[in-house]
Amino acid sequence: MWFTENAWQPMLFLTLAGMVFGMVWYRRLQTRYLIAMTACFLLVCVTWFVEGAIVTEREKVRNSVVGITTSFQQRNLDQTLTYVSKQARDLQLLVSSAHNMVKVRDDMRVTDIEIDLLNNNTRAKTRFRVNATVEAIGQSYVGHQPTRWEATWQLEEGEWRIINILQLDPINGNVITDFSEERNWALRMFGNN
Repeated sequence: MWFTENAWQPMLFLTLAGMVFGMVWYRRLQTRYLIAMTACFLLVCVTWFVEGAIVTEREKVRNSVVGITTSFQQRNLDQTLTYVSKQARDLQLLVSSAHNMVKVRDDMRVTDIEIDLLNNNTRAKTRFRVNATVEAIGQSYVGHQPTRWEATWQLEEGEWRIINILQLDPINGNVITDFSEERNWALRMFGNN
């Protein structure tokens, strides 16, 4: 586990320390300051590579947010459903229904991803925006849709999967729908199988 959320703070500190040692070495020409400067700059490189190798839980959740939205946009239903909990059958049916109702064009952008880790990093709540041109399948509607979402994720078998989704107002963040009626309808239509 990395000791900071990102490596820029220690890298900046080491760079500044290296610059200070370099200035002191330039004035005094003592080898120990040159060695300290070199060590600081080498540690910056080591920190960069270590940070790239360590993936925090927040980064995993963020990757899951981008993964599910990208899979949905690419119309890969099987891949999209891998991000939905197997226990949330109603949510799986809701995602499948939405997949059959809309196409998301290539201009999709996922932004403003906020992540709160809960329950000792076994649950997460994310809020994010998805902006894209959406086409209603079987209808003539095509339009740009700014959306905002709140998803609850659960760590299952080492992977982050959605267990609940809310659509939020893109401007004020109030809940537009919790999809409870749609989820109940999907369960009545298709059952728990």
